[in-house]
Order: sequence, then C-alpha cells, then structure tokens
Amino acid sequence: MTEIETRILEAASRLFARYGVRRVSMADIAAEADLSRQTVYAHFEGRDGIVAATVAYLTDRVFAQLAEDWERAETLDQSLDTFFEVAILGVYDLMQATPDVEDILSITTRHPVARQAVAEVDARKETALAAELAKHRARIEGSGQRVEDIARFLTVTAVAYKTTAPGRDELVALLATLKAAVLALCPSRAA
Repeated sequence: MTEIETRILEAASRLFARYGVRRVSMADIAAEADLSRQTVYAHFEGRDGIVAATVAYLTDRVFAQLAEDWERAETLDQSLDTFFEVAILGVYDLMQATPDVEDILSITTRHPVARQAVAEVDARKETALAAELAKHRARIEGSGQRVEDIARFLTVTAVAYKTTAPGRDELVALLATLKAAVLALCPSRAA
C-alpha cells in the first residue's frame, strides 16, 4: 500500500467513525486526507472501493495486533482471551463508537461489496485463530477435537454474538461462556 493510499484510508476511517458511511463523500475524504478528489479517484474506484479498502485496512490493523498479542500468549486460555479482546470486543467497540452503527450493520448484510469484505474478514479470523490454536494442538486433539473445528466454532459463534448481543456487558458474558465451553471441551491434561 502506498503512502497516499494509507492517508486516504486513515482519513476515510476517521470520517466513517465520526459521521457514518452514508454521510461521507469522496470530496470529504479528499479534504480530510489533504488531497484532490482526482488523487483519491486515481487510487480507489468510488465509495464502494474506499469502503471495502477501509474494511481491509482496519482488518489488517486488527490482525497485526492479534499477532503481536498472541506472541505473548502461552496458554489456550490466553490465546482465547486475546482473540476475544482484539478481534471481537475491539471491533465491537469500534463499531459502537460509530454514529450510524445500525446503518453499517445493514450495509454489511445487503451491500454486495461490503458483504464480501466481511466474509473475507471472518475467513481470515478463522484461519488466524486456527494457526494460533495449533500451538495447543496436543491439548485440543487429545480431547478428540480438531483445531480447525474449534477455530470455526469460535469464529462463527463469536462473530454472531458480536452482531446480536444487546450490549457490551452481554457480549462479554457470552464470550466468557464460550471460552468456558471450549476450555471444558478441551481440558488440560492436569485436570
């Protein structure tokens, strides 16, 4: 990604968070990035392109944070906490800070470009989580489970919780229950 593209996506991220996706124009993004509209259009094909690229950009930041935090995780418990804190609660908090979160959620379900971007993000989450859980393969597979199945179960369930929980406290409680279920399903050998 070029420096100009990063400027554009940073500007778009700030504006989407402040005003919502529907109320931000390409001209607004260009002004926020201190660039001409022509420069923005030279790098992105319209708002759909910027929305999809912004989702990908923010996703890359989440995955970079996950990778950094997972380097310090030694136990399955810590790996799960990191996933929930960064990939689920962090994204939930970002979404809730956006003025028109309901608009964004509806766009991600009915707009083809956004829906595809979200599906790709969820697939990346599952793949990254499976790679992290592979560190605990002996514990997981020793209980008769497969790393890939646990990663899929966690990702699908946590993402569903993120979009359906009535509030953050409820989401935290649901994630705690999900973590407890996985830890009970895959007990440590000492247990």
